[in-house]
Amino acid sequence: MTAEDAIHDELVSWPAIVSATVDPQAQTATVILDPDMEDRLTDAVEVVRDLGFPAVEVLRRA
Repeated sequence: MTAEDAIHDELVSWPAIVSATVDPQAQTATVILDPDMEDRLTDAVEVVRDLGFPAVEVLRRA
C-alpha cells in the first residue's frame, strides 16, 4: 500500500466524506462530502490538513 492509498483510506473512513482524491505532488486532496453531514465540514477539512494537505477543495455531492 502506498502512502497515497493510506491517506485516501483514512479520508474515506470519516462518515462525512463520501470520496476523496489525493495528489501528493501538488499536496492537495479533494473530498466530496455527504450533503446530510454538512455540519461535519470543519472536521473533514481538519482531517485533510492533519494528514499533510494544506490545500483543501470540498465538493458537495449531487
